[in-house]
Amino acid sequence: MRKAFDDLLPSKLSGKPTIDVKKLTDNLAFTNSVIDQNPDKFKPWEDRVYGLLKGKSEREIEKWHREEETLLEHILGAIALTSGLLARGFQMADFQYNSLPMAKRNLFIFRGTVVIGWPKSKSFSKMVQDSLWALPPDLGEHLLLYLGVIRPVSIKLTIQRNRSPNRFAGTHIFVSAPGKNGGNARQAWNGPRIDNVLRSKTESMLGLRLSSGMLRQLITAIFREHLADLIDDPTKKTTSIANLQADHSQNTGNMQYGKTTASGIALRQSDEDMMRFVKVSQSWQALLGVVPPGQEMQMRLLKTPHMALRAANYKIAMIVARAAIRKEYDIGGANSAKTAKSLLNEQPFLPRVEDESLGDTVLIQTVSALIYGLGSPSVGDSAPVLGVSEEIITDAVVLITLGLWEVGNCVQYDLDRSIDARDELTELILPQMTQVLEEDKKAMEGKKWQALGIEVYKRAKATHTGQIGSSELTAYYKKNATV
Repeated sequence: MRKAFDDLLPSKLSGKPTIDVKKLTDNLAFTNSVIDQNPDKFKPWEDRVYGLLKGKSEREIEKWHREEETLLEHILGAIALTSGLLARGFQMADFQYNSLPMAKRNLFIFRGTVVIGWPKSKSFSKMVQDSLWALPPDLGEHLLLYLGVIRPVSIKLTIQRNRSPNRFAGTHIFVSAPGKNGGNARQAWNGPRIDNVLRSKTESMLGLRLSSGMLRQLITAIFREHLADLIDDPTKKTTSIANLQADHSQNTGNMQYGKTTASGIALRQSDEDMMRFVKVSQSWQALLGVVPPGQEMQMRLLKTPHMALRAANYKIAMIVARAAIRKEYDIGGANSAKTAKSLLNEQPFLPRVEDESLGDTVLIQTVSALIYGLGSPSVGDSAPVLGVSEEIITDAVVLITLGLWEVGNCVQYDLDRSIDARDELTELILPQMTQVLEEDKKAMEGKKWQALGIEVYKRAKATHTGQIGSSELTAYYKKNATV
């Protein structure tokens, strides 16, 4: 998809179009598109691209239009494979990024995530299906860039050639590019065209030709195996959020699928309900490896209860602390023990109000591993508003202290057998951390403590803990992962 998008950009274009979705404005109650609400983010790129393409020959423009349709096919395949329990073919064919007088748009930005929702319902008893699908960040960005830059350029190039642009090009996501003789001017994709594209994409990616219906069956079966809590209601009395996304009743989901083969109020749903749909999509994306798994997703994938996950993260954080101590404190060689003992006296990792910032890089890395383990913040996560708890900071200081003791005494602690030492350190350090937080609240309104939490979040967001350089961490993951 990225290559297909890049191929449409003129070779002489300076720079590459990019957008930060989290900085775009979208009033969910408005009928006009995200692109129309943020003209300053898209129009400059549209003008630059069109300015470099308008002088191309007829043959070159026809080739460009064919490549445009190829990009749209890639986008459809990516949406179908990564959004969760995908929409039906006729629903995807009718997805709109802009509104018509009698049909509101389906493309929105909700809490910094591109979502597609509220398609036509399969049921005659209702007009709209109350469902939505969240797109992975990279796909969401490229879809908006296609609709906000490439699509308007395509319309301008068509008009420039004295031909009528597709009458759905300003509203629908999936429309045919202009034909050689000005054809396709009235065509939006239909259900059969959607299925043909999906068969082609799934054959190239999975080795299987799957229509939208067959793909829904397959994805539902995978949900049942790995994300069962999202699709199965244990009471069988209410419909799970995943089945709502697929527009199934719980009975239909249980009987037929995957067994053997401004505020959300503007869109008729609460923000909490919308976030539940987003989490279904993001859980699926984490399972595919498209987005990093947050703690909730790690528990699902590793089939681990919360307390067990915390215990696993504690051991991972010990490995991270050891690696960070060696790297950041440059410990190695004959003077390692002496250096470690000196660091235990200086305690650069210990948060102090009088210091410019609380803690150091080793502390940040260790806290990040304690919170996020083998994963990273999920797409919907944000930095902790009030900072990290004193208990977690204390746990990190304890682990770093143990790591330096190991170097200083040439031993390696077994965390399960060093409980007494850990408890003694915790009793000593926790009151200190509580005092640091209280002093910071009095002196700085807690701003330093909040800044430490933000640094931990940034660290986790930027670097997966498995990339820290510790082969031990990778080995731990391979040994303990069950999926």
